[in-house]
Amino acid sequence: MSKVYLILLIASTNLFSQDILKFDEIYTENNLTFKSNNRKLFTGIAEKYKHKNHLVLEVFFIEGIMEKGNVYFNGKKKIISETRFYYPTRRIKTKIKYSLDHTYKWFTHYNENEEKTLVEEFENGILKYKCNFYNGRKNGTEYCLKENGDEFENTYKDGKLTN
Repeated sequence: MSKVYLILLIASTNLFSQDILKFDEIYTENNLTFKSNNRKLFTGIAEKYKHKNHLVLEVFFIEGIMEKGNVYFNGKKKIISETRFYYPTRRIKTKIKYSLDHTYKWFTHYNENEEKTLVEEFENGILKYKCNFYNGRKNGTEYCLKENGDEFENTYKDGKLTN
């Protein structure tokens, strides 16, 4: 029975292991990323450092497709300042910016042409602002939650205030 567990442990370690490489150890061709040393599709994390010990950026890849990236604040602690999710075409799908303490988050959503479609802001998980966009202009209901708790809404059509 212990041999079965050992085989499962080894198989799962190999199945879920990821390479951690620097950006100069990978290359991209036709929206797919490959390891430079063996020209195989890259699954893992590519990292960029400043001054050899400060992580600035890490990008996650699965079978050569860029899935997600994290940008880090300057400082001694490893704190994410921005997360980006990508379409298979490497264009940004969603960008999340964080306050230093992560209590405030700004979400920006994009279509496959990287045109902004939705902006949302949250403080401690509470929606503070939301607005849809079409062709780069406000379109639909814009929602705001004021500091005093009052809710405020505007309606836009093609970037023009209608109410």
